[in-house]
Amino acid sequence: MGIMQWFRNRKAQKAATGPLGDQGKFYYLMSYEEEYSDLTSKYSDSDQILAELFLFRFWLTQCGYRLCKPDAITDDDLLNDMIPNGLTLGRGTFERLNTISIEETLGESMSELMEDRFHTYDAAFISGKSNADPFGLGAASLALANNILDDPRAETVAYLTKKAEEQFAAIFSTWSGGDKAKKPTSTAPPATSGSSPNNKNQDWLLVNEFDGGKVLINKSTIKRKGDLTSVVVLYDLNPSGTDSRNNKLVKKMINLEEYDLAKGIFQVHRIDFVYEDGSNGDPLQAVPQWAKATAGNAKTLTALKRLAAQGGS
Repeated sequence: MGIMQWFRNRKAQKAATGPLGDQGKFYYLMSYEEEYSDLTSKYSDSDQILAELFLFRFWLTQCGYRLCKPDAITDDDLLNDMIPNGLTLGRGTFERLNTISIEETLGESMSELMEDRFHTYDAAFISGKSNADPFGLGAASLALANNILDDPRAETVAYLTKKAEEQFAAIFSTWSGGDKAKKPTSTAPPATSGSSPNNKNQDWLLVNEFDGGKVLINKSTIKRKGDLTSVVVLYDLNPSGTDSRNNKLVKKMINLEEYDLAKGIFQVHRIDFVYEDGSNGDPLQAVPQWAKATAGNAKTLTALKRLAAQGGS
């Protein structure tokens, strides 16, 4: 379930505790012109750059808060505060301070922009994690660079990555002052070579292997509503496939899939490609259509049933 769908379907919950009052300084109570002067000064279309930066920093703020929060606070507790705050006060403050309209600048509604960008950065965040970059900030920053520029240079990606790392460190510092705060934990997928996930990657569960490739589900993304269960599924391809749109080699596919555990059927909502060069392709918004879960999808279905029977994700 996408974050905007969560927002539309959310139920009233108690407000989360923690330093939520400080969230504004990370994405709307700040001077983007000063913080990103090395970037905005080089390009004439600064409004488009600022709008994309706002969406990215909004995404990274809620992501960082969710990673740093104590166990007593649920993701829904945080999102119930942060998403409405960002869409109203945060967006309004940013637009007044920078005298721009995000929707007019980027040509889409705020809900469409947020749904697309948050999913894109989530996919990069999940697929791009490694020992050298345990939180996938480099991959997420590459996705940001591709949204800002047609052909971003390596130094631009490095610049945006450094800014993301600084923001993430500041978020952790804000939470670390609390007695119950914890260090952020990574949900990095296992290395593409070798066997099954190890103890450091417990959010990823290997459910199938095929012709040298692997299929893993991210347990932390599982959302259940009765027998309906959605989950992020990672297809690690070996050998790589090909994106027919541009003939680039695809190393990984990250799908948002939904399963009906009782009927044994599934449908795909979204597909993201990660190419061999580490870049992300334009997401494919699938037309959901229920189909019988057979072959590899049957194994994913079996894993989801087992997790549901265990009462955990």
